[in-house]
Amino acid sequence: MQVITQHQGVSSLPPPSIDMAYPATHHGNSTFSMLLSILHTNMIQRDAILNLMKQITSGDTTGNHDSGSVSFPPNLTEKSLLEAAHDREKELLREVTELQWRLICAQEELNKYKTEHAQVNNL
Repeated sequence: MQVITQHQGVSSLPPPSIDMAYPATHHGNSTFSMLLSILHTNMIQRDAILNLMKQITSGDTTGNHDSGSVSFPPNLTEKSLLEAAHDREKELLREVTELQWRLICAQEELNKYKTEHAQVNNL
């Protein structure tokens, strides 16, 4: 596992709220917390990458980087990078929502089977 440190130009945002409109069990809350934490870390790292790319493309030499090892096509602008990052973020949020829905459905099905099993055992 590789540890990525936060760039000094990136502010540390508070983690997103876990206050969801979905019912969840303790295990579900743990999973949601983990997913939200990962998503939050991803957003911070994305911002750090975008800031570093902005410094490189603007010719800022104050950052510690090897200017000879990284080159970007001239048509790859900051705006297109931000749009691509925004699209990826939306895609990830859709995936998280889909996973939350699947987890809720699985939990409901599990509870249904537990109830049925308890009724069979009581007969």
